[in-house]
Amino acid sequence: MTRGKRLFESFRNPPSKYRPVIQWWWSTTIDAGEGRWQLDEFRRQGVRTVIVYPAHGMRPHFLSEGWWRLWGIFLEHAKRTGLRMGMVPDFFHPQGDARDVRLDPPDPSLVLAGHPEYRLKRLQTLERRFSGPGTALIRGLPDPVIASAGRITDGGALDYASLRDLSPAIDGSTFRAELGE
Repeated sequence: MTRGKRLFESFRNPPSKYRPVIQWWWSTTIDAGEGRWQLDEFRRQGVRTVIVYPAHGMRPHFLSEGWWRLWGIFLEHAKRTGLRMGMVPDFFHPQGDARDVRLDPPDPSLVLAGHPEYRLKRLQTLERRFSGPGTALIRGLPDPVIASAGRITDGGALDYASLRDLSPAIDGSTFRAELGE
């Protein structure tokens, strides 16, 4: 399989760490059988990570013995079926970042104050058009992760069959690659 095809397939069938994460709100009576069924449904629909949010109305009560018993059942079922599970230990209004209103905005978070690398991240695309043969050079890229190239058809569309993974051409904040025809 070509690099371009692998890249395309990775978007079509992404690894677990890039799939949607489900927020599973527990706001009513939680039943072990129903919970296992819901986990199976999440998995069947392509979800690989589930985060439990406790909310008002949840039974058994949050962090009670009954709650921990169900949590153990669901964790075991998730492990057996290839799901990852986590929980938000803040009741009803989940933050998970040790929010402290005395800290300066925009991040009144003790977690981010101690670990700025935990800040939410996203991919940003940068598109450049080059004509070959020659050298494609882009400097000053902000944390480049992946680079790909492909031909543009006479109609201005991307020729997906021509896609190539050029990620090895990234060196720090610089991208440099020799272009063919």
